[in-house]
Amino acid sequence: MLRERIPTERPYERVTFTFVAREEDANNFSLTVKAVGRFQDLESVQGFRTRLRIKPSLCDNCQKQKGRYYEGILQVRGEGRELTPAEVRTVRTFVAARVDRSAEDGAF
Repeated sequence: MLRERIPTERPYERVTFTFVAREEDANNFSLTVKAVGRFQDLESVQGFRTRLRIKPSLCDNCQKQKGRYYEGILQVRGEGRELTPAEVRTVRTFVAARVDRSAEDGAF
């Protein structure tokens, strides 16, 4: 991860990192890092300490699932015509009843 985050700068041709991580608590690690940069026959070694903070988070999909959020698209069409207002009410009533029944069963 360090290698991806820190670009190799001139004149170095290769840079390698080694580290030791010590857990401070559930969300923090103390890192002791050693960076080695190489240019032709020369080698430069540098060490430093830093803290790695881990922030627990969820992706959008997992967050919606955990929050019991559900979304869907229901397409209802009349054959070659628009639905009448009565048909639209019937569909809405059916969907609302189905959602209510599923919520009682623990599905939502």
